[in-house]
Amino acid sequence: MARNSTPETLPASADAPNFDWREWVSFVGSVLGTALVVSVILGGIVLLLGAAS
Repeated sequence: MARNSTPETLPASADAPNFDWREWVSFVGSVLGTALVVSVILGGIVLLLGAAS
């Protein structure tokens, strides 16, 4: 047996979930972007209401 042989791993089954980090980065980016837009809009509304009173 070769000294530098790679260890045998179990084959992944066809129905095993496939983790794609790019999907999670996209999801987190969309959540943070939505939170930023909503907070800017709400902050603008608060400033407008505060200036009107």
